[in-house]
Amino acid sequence: MDPERPRTAEGPRETGSESARRLVAARRSARLRFVAAFAVPVGFALPALASGAYLAHQLTSCVLGPVDFAALRPGQDRSEVAPRLPDRQFRYVPDAVRARPAPPDTVCEYYRSNGNLLEQVDVYRLCYTGSLLTAKDVLPG
Repeated sequence: MDPERPRTAEGPRETGSESARRLVAARRSARLRFVAAFAVPVGFALPALASGAYLAHQLTSCVLGPVDFAALRPGQDRSEVAPRLPDRQFRYVPDAVRARPAPPDTVCEYYRSNGNLLEQVDVYRLCYTGSLLTAKDVLPG
């Protein structure tokens, strides 16, 4: 150890030049900017990707296939219809579809006609009076 260099409780004191301290500070700043340049976009991308995946799951899990739709008959009880239906209804029904008049005194459910996420699809509307299927319609999406 150099006897002329002063000591502190932490160990020998650095007595580098001003340019060395500026170089260390500049490198630290550059590393932080480099990390931020990647961390910020990733921080925004991850929630967006998760939201997109969740929306895709919702849209594909409310699809009533054309064969199943064709097999449904007005007058069937909900217990007969239920095995052919997907687990969830279509929640994002376009306003133009929802505005179409339904039979009076019915409760209607909506399903997508296919799982294509990149284009508008027809919407299947099933209307019930009590537990009986009263009407089934294909409405353009």
